[in-house]
Amino acid sequence: MYVILKTRHTIDGGYMYIIIKLKEVRLKNNLSLEELSKKTGISKSHLNYIEKGEKEPSLSMIVRIAVALNIDEKELYKVVR
Repeated sequence: MYVILKTRHTIDGGYMYIIIKLKEVRLKNNLSLEELSKKTGISKSHLNYIEKGEKEPSLSMIVRIAVALNIDEKELYKVVR
């Protein structure tokens, strides 16, 4: 898991974070990076960078991953305040 967005919450002045849970979800589905890469058409290295927090997934990538895993997109991220 890693934070892709940290923003100040406007109501109370605190922060809000969006956390990507790709590795957690991938492992829960017993998939290797290579298998997920084949299912999504996203390179193995790019998926690895996303998991390590070195790249941010686009919305279209989140949708492609969710479709490949047969899950709702919301399962791939978490909002924390």
